[in-house]
Amino acid sequence: MTDDMVTRLWQFATELIKQTAEKYGLPLKMSYNTVRGFHVQLCSTGKEGYSTDSLPDEFIKVTRCKNVFSFTTADLVCSVR
Repeated sequence: MTDDMVTRLWQFATELIKQTAEKYGLPLKMSYNTVRGFHVQLCSTGKEGYSTDSLPDEFIKVTRCKNVFSFTTADLVCSVR
């Protein structure tokens, strides 16, 4: 994969997550690591009352580590393959 392809993929995924954040009014950000690949993160201070059950059904493979929820969406999975 060329650097240009990676850059375009990153930009597309970022835009997709931005649209999802606006749709649900949540402070979402895109992240990447070698284990999960592209995924979405939601940082919580605890005051918002987020829980894995309270997140939209569109969010799949939800995990929580301390105050950070990590998950993906079907659109994100399909777009980066």
